[in-house]
Amino acid sequence: MSGSDGVWERPPRYAGLVIFSRRLTPAQITAVLGVQPDYCHATGDIPRGLRHPRPARDAVWAIEEVGDAGRPLSAVVEAAVRRAVPLRSSLRELAVQDPDVGITLDVVHTIGPDDEGGLGFGLLPDQVAFLADVGALLDVDQYRGW
Repeated sequence: MSGSDGVWERPPRYAGLVIFSRRLTPAQITAVLGVQPDYCHATGDIPRGLRHPRPARDAVWAIEEVGDAGRPLSAVVEAAVRRAVPLRSSLRELAVQDPDVGITLDVVHTIGPDDEGGLGFGLLPDQVAFLADVGALLDVDQYRGW
């Protein structure tokens, strides 16, 4: 999602399974997972969305789901996790190739004055088990958009 100045703006609802690696390139991560990312950048690239652009220290590979203020955050998170679950064994394989690989379920919620999508989300036990099984961190950021 790009603003009028071409700079990427995170949508009001965002959930992404994000992989960080200093050893593996996005192409190598794609080869292990067998799925193309929705977003990636290599070490040294300038990542999208930075207020003060600087080269990335890590390669990033991500599958992402987004929504506007009318889509419940829970639906965005559910869709991202649903896409990630089939990658379970491949995500474990990444940890073998790079013991320092980081996996995060990144959730961002911008709450606006006319927010129709609810103020929170929940994870089912099997979703929590999946995140634990692959060693993923759950990172949730909420912002007031007015």
